[in-house]
Amino acid sequence: MASPKKSLSILFGISVYDGMFGPGQATMLMYTFLRNGATYLQSLAFTRFQTFISCTAAFITYSWLVNWIAIYYTFGSLIGSRLALRVAF
Repeated sequence: MASPKKSLSILFGISVYDGMFGPGQATMLMYTFLRNGATYLQSLAFTRFQTFISCTAAFITYSWLVNWIAIYYTFGSLIGSRLALRVAF
């Protein structure tokens, strides 16, 4: 595995990119974890966890800044994920 300082700076950069733009964030995370010695399933789990943390932080930020809009984002996210799962399977 790469040095922790280098890995953390790369992960921080990807998180900033995710917060500003978003598309491709999961792919970059997967490649980062794979290049640092994680197995495919480990990198998938780490990517899912980091995406969950990012979405949770966004929810907290939105609910703190604009309380009433955060509720709509939450319901939209839940409905969108359910629809995506139904279409995928």
